[in-house]
Amino acid sequence: MKKLVLSLVLISLFSCSDDDDQSNSSTSGCSSGQVCDAAAASDEVAIDMPAYTVGVYETVYDYASDDSPFAIGTTATFEITEDESLIVSIDGFDCVEVKNPYAKDYFEPDSNNFFYKDECLHDLAFNVSFDTSDNFNEVNVQPLVGEGFYGQFKLQ
Repeated sequence: MKKLVLSLVLISLFSCSDDDDQSNSSTSGCSSGQVCDAAAASDEVAIDMPAYTVGVYETVYDYASDDSPFAIGTTATFEITEDESLIVSIDGFDCVEVKNPYAKDYFEPDSNNFFYKDECLHDLAFNVSFDTSDNFNEVNVQPLVGEGFYGQFKLQ
């Protein structure tokens, strides 16, 4: 009987540890943030993200327009997951998971610019850009509607 009780206690201790895998494809730890699931507008085309975009990108805001919502030097982590979500963790803000990547019709096909609408937390579009060799380039911060540019996050 003592062995049974001891076994149950040990099983319960190990089954409740904090480091269990939660079968979440995210590595950034944004489990408490909002999830934005915005649909593409008339000048936007829903797209599938290329496999080379999946990754975690540690960035710093290195350019800001006068009306930018972020200050130069602000750090952020952007993660593109295998399920095509963009997890945005900007220093000083809650994290947010943004779904449904899209392309803008004013960009050339294969431009390596992938947009995500954050209508939940920041009311911005994040334009994740890759260079012609498919390497991460930057995240441009843009208005939700129309053209414009607030600034950019570059690799640290």
